[in-house]
Amino acid sequence: METLRDKLISIIKTLPEDRLQLILNFINQMNQPNYQPEDFDELQMELEQ
Repeated sequence: METLRDKLISIIKTLPEDRLQLILNFINQMNQPNYQPEDFDELQMELEQ
């Protein structure tokens, strides 16, 4: 049975580098004390471009 970790790794392997960088930047931003839930909307908009 494929684990959630395995699924995530397979998804990450298929992402273009620029999309992966957007996601990593967003994760880093979420770890900041001033993170706002609205920031997620910004990530969605960037990923749709």
